[in-house]
Amino acid sequence: MRRLLIVLASFVTILLGVAALIFVQAHRAVVESERAELGFFAEELLNGMDAELAELATEILTRDERAYLPPPAGTAKARAEAAYVVGWVSVHEDGTCVTPSPDPVRIRRLVEALRAAADAQAVAGRGDRKRAPASYRSSFAKRYLSGRKFEDDNITNELEAAYQAGLVRGAARSRASAVERAGTAVLRAVVLDSNTVFVASTVSAGGALLDRGVIVAVQPLLRHLAQRYFTGQPIAEFTRLELEANTARPAGITYAGGADVTAGRALRLEHTFRPPFEFLSARLRADVAPPSPARGTLRWLLLAFALVAVSGGIALVRAVHAQSELARRRALFVSSVTHELKTPLTAIGMYAEMLEQGMDTDAETRRRYFETLKSETARLSRLIRNVLEFSQLEARRRRVTAETGNLTNALRDAERVMTEQAARAGFVLRVDSPAEVPADFDHEAVVQILVNLVENSLKFGAGAVGRDVVLFSRTSARGVCFGVRDHGPGISVRPIARIFDDFQRGEDAVARATKGTGIGLALVRRLAAAMGGRVEAENHDDGGCTVAVVVPLRSGR
Repeated sequence: MRRLLIVLASFVTILLGVAALIFVQAHRAVVESERAELGFFAEELLNGMDAELAELATEILTRDERAYLPPPAGTAKARAEAAYVVGWVSVHEDGTCVTPSPDPVRIRRLVEALRAAADAQAVAGRGDRKRAPASYRSSFAKRYLSGRKFEDDNITNELEAAYQAGLVRGAARSRASAVERAGTAVLRAVVLDSNTVFVASTVSAGGALLDRGVIVAVQPLLRHLAQRYFTGQPIAEFTRLELEANTARPAGITYAGGADVTAGRALRLEHTFRPPFEFLSARLRADVAPPSPARGTLRWLLLAFALVAVSGGIALVRAVHAQSELARRRALFVSSVTHELKTPLTAIGMYAEMLEQGMDTDAETRRRYFETLKSETARLSRLIRNVLEFSQLEARRRRVTAETGNLTNALRDAERVMTEQAARAGFVLRVDSPAEVPADFDHEAVVQILVNLVENSLKFGAGAVGRDVVLFSRTSARGVCFGVRDHGPGISVRPIARIFDDFQRGEDAVARATKGTGIGLALVRRLAAAMGGRVEAENHDDGGCTVAVVVPLRSGR
C-alpha cells in the first residue's frame, strides 16, 4: 500500500509539473499576444495622426489659389480653421504676401522670419558655411573685382547681398524645376520660431515663384493630436504619449499625456511622422498591457485543472485505499469461508464416524445424530450456494427473472426453510403479510434474500431479549417492500448503507465475535438490484433493526 501511494504521488507530481510548464508557456504566449495587440492599436493611433497630417498636406497641394486672397468687404467669414492653424498665406519672391487671415500683421511678421529662414537655408545649401564677416569677399566679388582697390566697401556689400538674394531665387527656381520634372508638388516645412512652422509648396504662377501653404502653431497642433486620438481613449489609461516638435534647440516642444509609465516594459514605440512633418515625433510607452479575455480563460482553466487534479488525486488515493481494503476483506473472506466450511464438515465427519462405530445406543440418540447431520448439511449447502450465487452475480452470469406472483408465498417458503434452525436457536419466526401481495419478483431470489436476513438475525441476536423474528411485506407508493425485523444489537457500521458492501462486517465486539463470511448482505443487495429494486436498513431506537427490500409494483398497476 505504501509503495503504491509513493508511485501514485510521484506520478501526480510529474503530471502537475508538466501541467505547470504548459500553463507557464501558455501564459507567456497570452502576454505576448496582449503586447502585440497593444502594439497594433498603438500603431493605429499614430497612423491616425499621420493620416490627419497627410490630409492637411493634401489640402495645401489642392487648395484653390483664390482661397489665399482676402475676402471682399462685406462677404461672409471664411470657414473656421483648426485651432493650430495660424493662417494660410501665399508668399511672393519679393517678400510680399497675400493672406485671408484676419490678422495680417502677425502673418507679415512671420513671413519676415520666413525670408530670414530662406536666406539661412540658402547659405546652408552651400555647404553649411558660416556667414562671412563684412570684410570677406565671396568668390563672386573676387571674380569681378580682382585687381582693383575699393576704399568704399558699400559696393562689395551690395554685390554680396545681390549674390545671396540670387542664391535664394536660385534655390526657389531649382525647387520649381524639380516640381515640373516630377510632375508633382514638393512640400517642405520651414521653422519660423520655436512654436511656429510654415508648411508650403513652391508653385509657378505668371512666371513668378510663390510659396503657398499654412502657418501652423506647433503647441496647439500637438495638443490637438493628443486630444483627438489619445485623450479619453481606453488606451490612455495604461500608456503614456509623448509628442515632440524639434523646432528649437536643444529641447524643442514636448507634449506628454497619459498614465505614469516608467520603464515601458510592455510597449516602447518610436514614431516619426511623414514629410513635410518630419520635425514631429511621437513616443508611446506602457509598462503593462491590458489583460485580454484569454488571460481570464487561462486562469479559469488553471483553476479547473487544479481542482480536477486535486479531486482526481484524492479519488485515486481513496480508490487505492478502497481496493486495498477490498483486498483485505477478500483475504478475510477466504479465511472465513474456509472456517465456515470446515465447521460443518467437521461436524458431519464426526457424527458419521460415531454412527459408523455404533455409538448410537438408542433410537433417540440416532435421531439426534441424523438431525445434526441434516442441519449441518443444510448449513453447508446454504454456504456453498451463497458463495456460488455471489460469484455468478459478480461475473454477471446469474439470471434473475422477475415474474408476477404473490409475494406472501415466498415469505411462507422462507419461514418453512428457517423455522427449525430458528427453533434450535431459541427464536420464533412469524410472517406479517397480507394474504395477497402481488408483485414482480424472482421467487428463488426472494427466498434466498429472506433466508440470509433471518440467518443474520439469528446469528447476531443470540443475546437479544426479544426472541421473535418477523418476515414482513407491504405495499406502498414506493413499491412493494419486504424484509426481516428483529430485536438484535442493530447495525454498527457507519454509514449504515456500507453494511451491504462486499465482504463488509460490523465493527462492534458482537460482530467480531460472530462467525461469518461477509457476503450475506452483499448478496442481498446484488439480488435486489438484479430484480430492479433496492435494499434499505434502519436501526430501532429500542434495539434491533429492520432490513427491507423495495421492488417495483406489479406491471399494469
